[in-house]
Amino acid sequence: MKTRAWCATLQKKWKIERILVLSTDLDNIAIFCRPEFKGIFMMGNSVCVKNNVVVPKNKTNTDAGAKMMYELIHVGGLASNIGPSWSAFVNLLTLAKNDFQSSVHKISTDRMLRGFWHLRRQSKYIDASRLLTDRAYYARFIGACNSKLIMKRQAKIPTIAPSKVDAHLKRALWIRQYW
Repeated sequence: MKTRAWCATLQKKWKIERILVLSTDLDNIAIFCRPEFKGIFMMGNSVCVKNNVVVPKNKTNTDAGAKMMYELIHVGGLASNIGPSWSAFVNLLTLAKNDFQSSVHKISTDRMLRGFWHLRRQSKYIDASRLLTDRAYYARFIGACNSKLIMKRQAKIPTIAPSKVDAHLKRALWIRQYW
C-alpha cells in the first residue's frame, strides 16, 4: 500500500504522468487496475528478445545474440483497456491466489482469467459486487471457469462447505476494500 500511496502522491501533488514501479509483486496489478492510475507501469519478468521477438530463455538463444530485458506492464492502463468490467476483473483477482489467501476451490488464477475473458467475449459481463457477496453467483462463475469451453480439460469442482465459501468471499471483499 506504500507503493500505491507514493504513486498517488507523485501523480496528484507532483503532477508526474508516468511512473515505473520497480516491483514484480502481482498484487500490484489489482491495486493499480483503476482508471485514476493511468500512467503507472510495473516492471515484469525478464524476457529474452531476438530480432524484436520474444524467444524462450535458454543458452542457445542467448549464445545466438538474444538480449535479456524486462517486460513493462502498463498496470494503470488495464482499466481503460478492460473497459467497464475492470472492477469485476479486480474482484476476480481477490478470489484468486494472492498475498492474503488462495482459492477455496483450488482453481488457478489462469483458469479464472480465462473464464473472465471467455464470458466477456460472449458479452456476458460479471456483476462485480455480486461476485464477492452472493454465494450462488460466485458458484456459477466457478462452474463457468471449470467448463470445457474455457480450457481443453474440464476440472472437477471440489465440494466445499457453504461456511467456508462464505468466509472466502468475506476475505475477498476485505482484500478488495484494502486494495
